[in-house]
Amino acid sequence: MALLPQLTNHSDAGFITEGQDKKHNTSNNLDALIDNAMNRPSDLAVGAGGTFTLNTPQTDLDLYLASGLIRVTGSPAAPTNITVPDGNKRIAFFNDSTKTTTIDTVTGAATPVSIAPGVVKSLHIRGIEIIIVADDASQTGALLADGTVSVTGNFDWDDFELKRALLKDYAEKMTAPASSGTIDLDLELGNVFDVTLDQNTTFTFSNPPISGRAGSFTLYMRQDDTGGWLNTFPPSVQWEGGSKPTFSLTANQYDVVSFLTIDGGTIWSAFLGGLNFA
Repeated sequence: MALLPQLTNHSDAGFITEGQDKKHNTSNNLDALIDNAMNRPSDLAVGAGGTFTLNTPQTDLDLYLASGLIRVTGSPAAPTNITVPDGNKRIAFFNDSTKTTTIDTVTGAATPVSIAPGVVKSLHIRGIEIIIVADDASQTGALLADGTVSVTGNFDWDDFELKRALLKDYAEKMTAPASSGTIDLDLELGNVFDVTLDQNTTFTFSNPPISGRAGSFTLYMRQDDTGGWLNTFPPSVQWEGGSKPTFSLTANQYDVVSFLTIDGGTIWSAFLGGLNFA
């Protein structure tokens, strides 16, 4: 004798199998969301015109949350408006419709973003405001997804992670602060500094990465035509071997030293690159 009745004959079988179907459908929906999140374009048809509010499931919230790129399509009679949820979200819009579309948040951004036909804009929704991360007004396609859109401006990743990147033919930003008795080496301005001393100089460091992230920079420190100028570094600097090197005092010579921190600038480890270059 069977210990359990046949499932299909049980009075609750419909509820049980329905639950299994819902679980299966949920899994399929999750797969679709992940697929879209990999910068796969999702279409938003605006041919009917008006305002499209992406803040409820009934008006394509799932499309907005899942996609890295929304392609606006259709031939509306007048410019359209798209309202997105407040919060923290990075997303690109490609306006493939025939009229300008304006992106705004539910609460209302100080400066809504207008996107002309044929234009791609990558946006960062931060709270109720919208920041333009990248703007391309001449080419179309999936922004950075397949290489068909050339980058025409700077990218601000806002301290987010760039993962699994293969870098080639790249450079570091170099900054040349003006000579002064006190010079601040600000890591938001670059990671290579070229300084010419024309007087005794005290260095300060500012805007390192937060603790738990590594931040470094390299300093080219030059003597001017006169030479003999001394330097002073912050007490947070710890020198290789425990002693500060004897830097060049000869006119027109320069030294190279690098600094590394992993604790938000509490300690800077200093590494001598070379002395007395001429």
